[in-house]
Amino acid sequence: MQRRCGHCYNVGHNRRSCPEIKKIIRDNPDGYQARIERQRKEQASRNPRRCSYCEETGHNKKTCSKLKHDRIDVAKQSRLWRWDFLACARQHGLTLGTLLKFTAHLDDSKNEWRTDRLKRQVEQYGLFGVVVGFDERMLDKRQKERSYQSLLVRFPNGKTIKQYLPKEFIHLMEQYTEPEMVIAGKVDASKINELFDRQWHDGTDTADFHCGQGN
Repeated sequence: MQRRCGHCYNVGHNRRSCPEIKKIIRDNPDGYQARIERQRKEQASRNPRRCSYCEETGHNKKTCSKLKHDRIDVAKQSRLWRWDFLACARQHGLTLGTLLKFTAHLDDSKNEWRTDRLKRQVEQYGLFGVVVGFDERMLDKRQKERSYQSLLVRFPNGKTIKQYLPKEFIHLMEQYTEPEMVIAGKVDASKINELFDRQWHDGTDTADFHCGQGN
């Protein structure tokens, strides 16, 4: 939708850039419109606009060089993490159709709470599950800061739930993460990269999220 000027009601500009107002000011530098314009400039000099991202003056978020730099930086970090993820997936055979199994923590006497929870999951869903999808936005650099459930796994009871990456990917996850599943039956993952689009591969799909500019 095009902007409409509140003074002349033509489209394509606003009152601040209205050519008719500018002509009035030139023709009558002491008139009402000229006084309004001087007041506006004085107020702007006392309270300059600040970028909502970096808080610096002289520009807005759209032209912010820091935001541009940060977007490039976080995209690179996600891109590097994803390269490692794809390499690990090809090595261990993680892709659609991979068979996963709940881990040996089922018999962990040192952590009874964890053992009980895993046993309840096995009773509810079954011991094995098959990878049927990925939450691709969660597969990025954030996994090193806090692990997120990013695999869609279907179990024998027909239910599909999210799970963390399996134990084979522990080096790509937050250091205190304890994966609940391991790969029990790998498949050919040589073409896993084809499951993701170009923006995912270059890391730009989640750059705004990491810069606090969107979901």
